[in-house]
Amino acid sequence: MIVDRLFQLAVAPGVVAHEFAHWLACKLTGTRVHEVCWFQFGDPAGYVVHDRARSASAGVVIGFAPTIVNVLIGGFIAYRPAFILLTTARWSWGDALLFALGFVVALRAFPSRADAKAMWQAARAARFGAVKAVFVAPLWLLVHALSLGSRLWLDAAFALVVCFAAPALKLASEGRLTLPF
Repeated sequence: MIVDRLFQLAVAPGVVAHEFAHWLACKLTGTRVHEVCWFQFGDPAGYVVHDRARSASAGVVIGFAPTIVNVLIGGFIAYRPAFILLTTARWSWGDALLFALGFVVALRAFPSRADAKAMWQAARAARFGAVKAVFVAPLWLLVHALSLGSRLWLDAAFALVVCFAAPALKLASEGRLTLPF
């Protein structure tokens, strides 16, 4: 119980960013929000209760918003400490904390099962043209696969890639990439 609470507290910044992304996507798509819980202990750790998206496209935006927002925020926060680590320089405590913060934000980038369900409901309720069906169905499958992937720790592997990708690419392009292992 205590370990579960500590883990939930540790990933709280990622949950807040995830729910913020849903809330922002709702606002940008004109989808009415009824209730927001940025973070709570338990399952779900956070949520945004909103009307059904007006269109399949809006449903996709709301469903994928955390993936985009959490990747951008997590990668930005972790950039400097990851860059330092990849250049074999020593981390300060502040660098370690920044990297951990970027990691937990990126860790919550995967959509949840509830996100996949809401996206599918919006797509089913919308009048589908053939073009929308071609785009929305594979995106829904991707969201669903990502939500299941978190059970296999794929979200943790993805978060590490998010944290290290930009600094590694920059160093590789300059011919200065040295791996610490």
